[in-house]
Amino acid sequence: VLNVDPKARHGEIRNAYRKLAMKWHPDKNPDCESCLARFQSVAKAYETLGDENKRKVYDTNRGGYDSIPSDYSVRLTTENYHSIVDHSVDIWVVEVYSDLDKYCHSIAPAWDEVASDLKGFIKFGRINSQTDRT
Repeated sequence: VLNVDPKARHGEIRNAYRKLAMKWHPDKNPDCESCLARFQSVAKAYETLGDENKRKVYDTNRGGYDSIPSDYSVRLTTENYHSIVDHSVDIWVVEVYSDLDKYCHSIAPAWDEVASDLKGFIKFGRINSQTDRT
């Protein structure tokens, strides 16, 4: 989206973002829905690549990223689910979510709050239904 090299430094990412944000900004392109969508896409890309932690997740997942990150849930995958959950004596609550579902994004803060409150009593995990299909 930002057309930067995968090894680009923060300054290069910031410059690419500024250039594209100015080009597609809604104030410069009134009544242009596709321009607004492009602007939002550029902003989302910068939000991910401009943050060191989010970029690590993005890079680790080869370009895809877990857009609903959590400090209180374990990211479960088809590779680690059985070894972590099935062989555990702990009680687990597992959310299956989709990055494309607005409802999943809307409940994420509540999920994290509950997971934080119950930390130490119940384990919480998340499975991305788009990237972790069996």
